Amino acid sequence: MTLYQEALDCGVLGAMPGTSQGMSGWYQDPKSLMAYYFIVQDDGEWTQKLLLRCSCLILTHYQMNREILSKVFIPPDH
Repeated sequence: MTLYQEALDCGVLGAMPGTSQGMSGWYQDPKSLMAYYFIVQDDGEWTQKLLLRCSCLILTHYQMNREILSKVFIPPDH
């Protein structure tokens, strides 16, 4: 929860397990439990590709696989 809280305090979403903060990947809003998949373009522009509602705050790789990765497919080049 600490990473999510720190990100929220800075006004950004927190990177989910397997995503590095500031890079393309999955981010979660700890208040709404919504998960967002973003692609960060070469020019620094962020593009939202997917949006999912999670049943809980995702803190582990196990939860990430159960709640997100088992439900969607992201092509490797994204």
